[in-house]
Amino acid sequence: MEETACFLNLTIHGKKPIVLVGAMRVYNALNAGGPVNLCNAVVAASAHESKGRGVLVAMNDVVLGGERDVIKTHTTGI
Repeated sequence: MEETACFLNLTIHGKKPIVLVGAMRVYNALNAGGPVNLCNAVVAASAHESKGRGVLVAMNDVVLGGERDVIKTHTTGI
């Protein structure tokens, strides 16, 4: 996802935010990440502060900037 976010950030130039959503925990776990990350992505995409920030990534209960902030270093962390 980090490579996709970086690529999109370099190739798409606009003011509308693009939010990629990912999840590491399985969908049927008590703390499944998908629903929370999707909700965070919708909130981020609709926020006025997200305009002009480029590609964002919603994963692990946080929203990060896609240009430099997204680096996957471990399967249980961000």
